[in-house]
Amino acid sequence: MRLAMISLLMIPLVLGCGSSKVPPSDSGAPQIWDTDIDADNDADAGSSADTSQHSGAGDNGDTAATTDTATETDTATEPDTGGSTGLGDEADADDDDSAVPAIDNDEDGIPASEDCDDDDDELGAISADADCDGVLTEDDCDDTDPETVTDMDCDGSPTTDDCDDGDPTSTTLATDADCDGVLTDDDCDDTDSTSTILADDADCDGTITAEDCDDTDSTSTVRADDADCDGTPTAEDCDDTDSTSTILADDADCDGTVTAEDCDDTDGTSTLRADDADCDGTITAEDCDDTDGTSTVRVDDADCDGTPAAEDCDDTDGTSTVRADDADCDGTPTAEDCDDADGTSTLRADDADCDGVPTDADWDDTDPSDGLYWLSVDAGNHHTCGIDSTKQMHCWGYTASSSDWHIPPSGSFDDVDAGAGHTCAIDTTNRVRCWGQDDTGQASPPTGTFQSVTAGWGFTCGIETTGAVECWGTTDDGSGGYGRATPPAGTFQRVSAGGSFHTCGIDSTGAVQCWGRDYWGEVTPPTGTFQSVSAGSQHTCGINAMGAVQCWGNNYYGQTSPPAGTFQHLSAGDMHNCAIDSTGSVQCWGSDDYGQASPPWGTFESVSSGFGHTCGIDTSGSIQCWGWDANGQASPPTL
Repeated sequence: MRLAMISLLMIPLVLGCGSSKVPPSDSGAPQIWDTDIDADNDADAGSSADTSQHSGAGDNGDTAATTDTATETDTATEPDTGGSTGLGDEADADDDDSAVPAIDNDEDGIPASEDCDDDDDELGAISADADCDGVLTEDDCDDTDPETVTDMDCDGSPTTDDCDDGDPTSTTLATDADCDGVLTDDDCDDTDSTSTILADDADCDGTITAEDCDDTDSTSTVRADDADCDGTPTAEDCDDTDSTSTILADDADCDGTVTAEDCDDTDGTSTLRADDADCDGTITAEDCDDTDGTSTVRVDDADCDGTPAAEDCDDTDGTSTVRADDADCDGTPTAEDCDDADGTSTLRADDADCDGVPTDADWDDTDPSDGLYWLSVDAGNHHTCGIDSTKQMHCWGYTASSSDWHIPPSGSFDDVDAGAGHTCAIDTTNRVRCWGQDDTGQASPPTGTFQSVTAGWGFTCGIETTGAVECWGTTDDGSGGYGRATPPAGTFQRVSAGGSFHTCGIDSTGAVQCWGRDYWGEVTPPTGTFQSVSAGSQHTCGINAMGAVQCWGNNYYGQTSPPAGTFQHLSAGDMHNCAIDSTGSVQCWGSDDYGQASPPWGTFESVSSGFGHTCGIDTSGSIQCWGWDANGQASPPTL
């Protein structure tokens, strides 16, 4: 239909080119179409009068022709003033341009043969759809590209190749290169073709979300910012490369030891465990014992001398660096303490005069010339024994290859008593220990604990810690037996075994009780209360409650005739006695065949009478002896 129309329209254009067209009049008279033209298309070219359509003009406009009786006004066409298309002005957009082809239905200046949308009378102008893709030029960014049919976002990529082509806000492909719905300006990984959505790498560190613990951390730009995912950036996290660490608390002080095994892991000032290896709160630089794995707190060795506090008396001494600074823990440094090497010394007062003798064993600790002293002494028949201030036992006098009476056992002792041929003592554990002659069992004490002990002639007695008297050795007096080793019942304060055949003691009431042979009345004491009692060979003496000495028994040598006065200490020998009066002087009476009853001048603390000699401890702590010394029994050793 369109081709037929074009053919019909072309006919008048061809015919119009002939010479039959009337030239214009000089007078300006109206021009009249050649009557040969059949304007109404009825093929009646020879009619002179056009009754249906006259030259395209109404009768009023056609002054040269005869009156057109068919119609007065030609409504089919308007005059063709400029062109030669044979169309009216309104139907011919180029009516003033005879060079433009007549067939251009959409009047865009493009011939229908070259115009894809020429039959679209809705489009109007060439700008309507230059590339014939159905999208108007004003809405089509690529209207000059006849090949591109669809590129909604005008980014040069066809819709089929462009994931975001339907996004009117997207102007170029770079807007969302990875098609994840996030614009390039907002998408750190937009050039990553393997990433399909932003959530694949929310923090843009190159690690996908599924493998990135901190992918939601917008402050993290790379995974290295928090490799162990503990919320602390790498720059502030010493263990960020530790894949076994999931939180910073695993090693808060960054010493390579996890919190569960690190006592000081909460110490922010500690950078290495070595800063406080013993976990006592003191860093290594200030802690001398920090390498001690057994030490849990500094107080274990505050003075850093290698001795734990529990064993170190001076551990709180900050000025002490080694225990040797104050070995005896008396508060005086070794350099100023003469007895600091003495481990038994707890105070400097233990040896104030630095004579090597502890205070409790030093007769005068303010005088270095006065060192060890004697605590006790006891004279036997032919030997003597004494205990020094360190509680060591010493014996001297008669020696016999079969007895060794003078050789005491080792140990510490509190009391000693020398008999005729044996000696017994109480050690510091309250046990009785005896040595010397033991032919009747006198040197074989019973078990148990004792307060005191006394050795006689062939027998021994002691007061148990219960107060009862127990005796051992012979009970035979040689002429019928008098039970000298068979004590009475009851409790006693003191007991003394005589040199021959009897024993006396002071019971709990203060009365004297005696047992054994009473040939001279030696076992018949006076009534009254006594402070002390001592049995000789055939006599006995005691100090009564008034401090006076009373004696009974054989008085052949005047041994039972004591001097008047008050006395502090008393000892009965074989046939003589000696006592310390209230002035501290020693007074003796009885037999003096060997000078045993002739004491030296001076003051004494104690005295002991033997068979033919006597010894005493003076107020300087020294032992002085007098009397018979044939066996050295009156020659005490020097301490």
